[in-house]
Amino acid sequence: MEQFAGADLLPDDLLADVLGRLEPRWLAASRCVCKDWRAIIDARRLLRADLLPLSLASIIISFDMLDLSDFFDRPSSTGRPAISARIHDCLPSTAEKSPVRDHCNGLLLLHNGWVVNPATRWAVLLPPCPARCTTTEADFYHRYLVYDPTVSTHFEVFRVPGFYYYHRHVDHVLEESEWPPSLYTMHVYSSRSGHWEERSFVREGDAAGTVSDSRLHGRKCYAVCWQGALYVDCLNHFLRISLSNSKYQVIKPPVGLGSGWAVYQEKYLGKSEKGVYYASLGDNSFLSIWILTESSNQMEWVLKLNNLDTRSLNCYSQDHGPWVSQDINYESYFPNDEKKAQVEENFEWSSDDDDALNNENRVKKYDPAGIGILGFHPRKEIIFLSKSVETGYAYHLKSSRIQTLGSIYPTRYQDILLPHEHNIRESFPYTPCWMRGFPEKN
Repeated sequence: MEQFAGADLLPDDLLADVLGRLEPRWLAASRCVCKDWRAIIDARRLLRADLLPLSLASIIISFDMLDLSDFFDRPSSTGRPAISARIHDCLPSTAEKSPVRDHCNGLLLLHNGWVVNPATRWAVLLPPCPARCTTTEADFYHRYLVYDPTVSTHFEVFRVPGFYYYHRHVDHVLEESEWPPSLYTMHVYSSRSGHWEERSFVREGDAAGTVSDSRLHGRKCYAVCWQGALYVDCLNHFLRISLSNSKYQVIKPPVGLGSGWAVYQEKYLGKSEKGVYYASLGDNSFLSIWILTESSNQMEWVLKLNNLDTRSLNCYSQDHGPWVSQDINYESYFPNDEKKAQVEENFEWSSDDDDALNNENRVKKYDPAGIGILGFHPRKEIIFLSKSVETGYAYHLKSSRIQTLGSIYPTRYQDILLPHEHNIRESFPYTPCWMRGFPEKN
């Protein structure tokens, strides 16, 4: 490789400082400029994979009527949580307590409008957003984070318009209009500019149907940021919003879900080993999983798991396991209470091992009630499940094995809500991002 002509014009320390300010993708490209640049980047570890959101640390769980989202942590070598659930310690004392509403590559979006990186303790408050878009009618908006530290240190928040399932006043002209519209306008916040702006996306292909067909019932719709696009679950269809060319397309739901699936089924859109995954769990407790593929510019759902009867899974009523809940709401609601020490047992967990834990000696009874979906492992074909808002499980798709992770149940939750009101509102597998220095707006 030839020596770059300008490589010796700057002292090494100054050159390292300049290179260290580059976004990861440009830093990676800079390694190819010349031997000196590559040596400086490598010697000073400017491009570090361990800073990127690649490893699973926790599952973040938001429970109904609890102010804070809890961290359900996988075991660490130190025995302590890798990341503290006390994310509100990053915020001013005047900030209201608020649960997590979205997660993307290590950043969290809180209900109160703060964006937080729990790993680096960095936080920023989003400015107020205009109430409505000028060209797209809507009843409500879901907010979604878009952040890829391998592309940029900046992040965006998309405010996607939609319609409620229940509504008082019926506008028949609106109900029969196509949805989503051919020109879909939404507010997008950019940390680069520091403000919200209206951004319009042109639809490629057909609409999903009409407004009447596409009304939501208010339940959380998950989204996934994957390879330059934002995928959004709209219950009876999906959106693929391109982040580079202001276009979007509608993706039909998997074949065979049937009418009424949007309202009555537990569902989860997530990211795992091979890309975008979708899980559906009906009221009959049958679990199906699909992987989104693209062929000839057409998006198609390919069935990965077909109608697994979760009632037959080895879900034991014993709730001890290697994962531990930080139980963040306990001290908030019961500051004067004395919590019993958790019984420690010899458990092991490895997402690299498809073998289940040996639970044979700890079986009490099988309880099929209340199976829910907590999310997908971001790098392994594993889906995380919950039972009765009490216990977390990992189901390995490749080996069809299940392992008990541990108790997710908040201490004294029954003193806040009646048992039949206990519910998980949202959950996100959390991958910490250790990259520092989110820039201020330009």
